[in-house]
Amino acid sequence: NVNTFFETFMEADTDMEIDAKGDVKFKANVRRFKNNSLFQQLLSEFIDIKGEEDNPELIRPNKINKEYKIEQNDLTKEQYDLLVENFSETQKGAILTHILNARLIAISPYLSPYYDGGLPTLEEFIDNSPKLKETMNLIQQNKKDIPDAGQIIYSELAVAEFPKMKEYLVTNIGYKPDEIGVITGTTSKAQRISVQNDFNSGKIKIVIGSEAIQEGMNLQENTTDLYLLSLPYNFTTLRQVEGRAWRQGNRHENVRVNFMLTNDSIDVFMLQKLLLRRKIL
Repeated sequence: NVNTFFETFMEADTDMEIDAKGDVKFKANVRRFKNNSLFQQLLSEFIDIKGEEDNPELIRPNKINKEYKIEQNDLTKEQYDLLVENFSETQKGAILTHILNARLIAISPYLSPYYDGGLPTLEEFIDNSPKLKETMNLIQQNKKDIPDAGQIIYSELAVAEFPKMKEYLVTNIGYKPDEIGVITGTTSKAQRISVQNDFNSGKIKIVIGSEAIQEGMNLQENTTDLYLLSLPYNFTTLRQVEGRAWRQGNRHENVRVNFMLTNDSIDVFMLQKLLLRRKIL
């Protein structure tokens, strides 16, 4: 049965994660495979395994991973200092909450629970958030280089800020409102399909997506760039997100997967963790 199969060939454990709403959830993660020789024998006996070399018509674009280590500004440093100063192990779920807040600050210092300044304007919110500003700069340059390029912004967190990103792309980067699609957990299936089709046809140039685009979305036909504002906890999820853009059927020769990392933050640690898991798997 399935349980025996997993016990025989896989080592797995359960990780606690915090979702975009701040709720704790548990996910089973495969750490590594075991009994490899027996596993390979089983696969060869019952499964006809074929790779890309067996299907010359299966053509994927080149995947170019680019890491952007973006320096913190003074406001970001200030919020990280406050985060450390206010950490208390006695609070329930303190470590996971601390990690969540560290990830949010890496996206924008205005998302810190300790920010007590005035409500920022749209321009202040983007321009004073180093990661968001750099992402917008890259999108703007790519728009100049390849005007019809399709670009995807992905984040598990800060979903409530997606409308600000869309507005900035319209008012400051020069996109039309109907050239930007937003997909979150509240987007209906019909709306998702509509955004997907318009994006692949070139009518929509930018998709801003949450975890809702991880599976069941085909966004690859015209995509040149994927911008990761936040990183998932496990490598399998990362591969699923990359697969929205990097797969057969893309008309472009290259696809860039842009890891937007705030330097000296939890971003760098999480990427190292993901790359380590990729080597294990």
